[in-house]
Amino acid sequence: MALRAGAAVGFYGADRAALALLAPQLDMLLAAGGGARIWPDPASGRTAWGTTSRPAGHEIWFSSTSAQAISQSAWDANLALLARLTRNAHAQPLSLSAWFDDIRLGIARHFAGAQACVLLAATAAQARLFARAIAMRLLRRRLVEIASTPAESAHFEAGGGADIVTLSLDLRHPDGEPRERADIDAEALALGEAALESGAALLLHLLDTSKTGLSGISRGAARAIERAAPGRALTLVDACEGRAYRNEIRGDLEHGRMVLVSGSHFSGGPAFCAALLLPAEMAAELAADNIAPGAAPAGARFDLPPALRGLFASSAAPPANIGLGLRWAAALCELDAYFRIDPDLRRAVLETFSRKARAMAARRVFLTVEAAVPGAGDDPLRESIVTLILNAPAGPRAALDFAGALRAALARPCPGLAGDAICHIGHPILTGERAALSVSASAPMASAVARRMEGGLAFERAMAPVLRDLDTLFCKWEALAGNG
Repeated sequence: MALRAGAAVGFYGADRAALALLAPQLDMLLAAGGGARIWPDPASGRTAWGTTSRPAGHEIWFSSTSAQAISQSAWDANLALLARLTRNAHAQPLSLSAWFDDIRLGIARHFAGAQACVLLAATAAQARLFARAIAMRLLRRRLVEIASTPAESAHFEAGGGADIVTLSLDLRHPDGEPRERADIDAEALALGEAALESGAALLLHLLDTSKTGLSGISRGAARAIERAAPGRALTLVDACEGRAYRNEIRGDLEHGRMVLVSGSHFSGGPAFCAALLLPAEMAAELAADNIAPGAAPAGARFDLPPALRGLFASSAAPPANIGLGLRWAAALCELDAYFRIDPDLRRAVLETFSRKARAMAARRVFLTVEAAVPGAGDDPLRESIVTLILNAPAGPRAALDFAGALRAALARPCPGLAGDAICHIGHPILTGERAALSVSASAPMASAVARRMEGGLAFERAMAPVLRDLDTLFCKWEALAGNG
């Protein structure tokens, strides 16, 4: 097979000088096929997320709840892929259709560990539109969505109009404190019962992990609603933050749920690569649907498996979104490396990161470290999102403005600060009257530790660069806080 970026080791024998000539094309393609928001600013060369199209290993990246730079290994693999796609550098030619088929197979394998039907999407919002279109086709009646607080999920956009109504579930109390999971479930069950009594169908948005590490409706509550309303309720699991385990996603698919995943965030691929996973039975039902195609998100034909292209791709759609394919190929390269790591080592890296980040933040008087996720127990993957609440200022607008300015300052050089580095963290999230910023681990971070250990270092020394980066981040944060 060997069509993914993760398999592109050794450049397929291509000449490195010839590959280097492709770099400007790769820059353009990685920023293509995702809308204007993904294009870098002409002056700074950075996107709105602070990322660049080239590797930036000299910068500190604890921003896996939003976006991070492409790694050197993924960049090199993408160059090799581009050489194959463009028949350059004496590389073995690559079929576009076979490449996209392989990307979808790789996504199913990495996220679910099993077969699943995969629809590619440039953004999580586009993947949600696919899910809505599927729910409308299968349930064939007015749709009520029950979704968690939009601010804490990835680019959620509420439905509107007569056919779709979105009801929001708050994950926090008005003072910003997390709600108990049982209370969220009880509210979801009540909303679901009322919607069903009105004659509507249900689309439940099950937020596995939010940008601050919280969760929405539980899988148990979703199962209760699904059993109470067979044929009238579907569930969409939002696993974009990458903190759901493969056995959980496999179980979701087995229960007939759609699953939204991202190659960005924890996976470490460039921003703007998402996918919707469908159970095989659901995909077969859609493929057998003889109703004329309806409105669906704009996309390329190869984004979809062949059996669904007639339903969800316009006849005028382009065959392929090369930029999306390359971004996903980079993400799969990172996932290949991450899942090669021994599970015990992955756990140790995430536990050490979380413990050290919390300890360093707790020593700063201008921060409050939010407690570990309620009910999560001993879960290093979910706890690798460390949520830090800014103690001042108060008030929604002022707090968000201050947090945004602070985040931007961390990502700029700080003249006069010894050991300074550009530091990237998560976007601001409002928690009551105060704003929070997150510091989070990623798959590439764990892979880098594993590579250092393969080179002969003990675990403590292999983790040392991560801990130094955390120390640099908090020292810079402290310096900025001291300067007002």
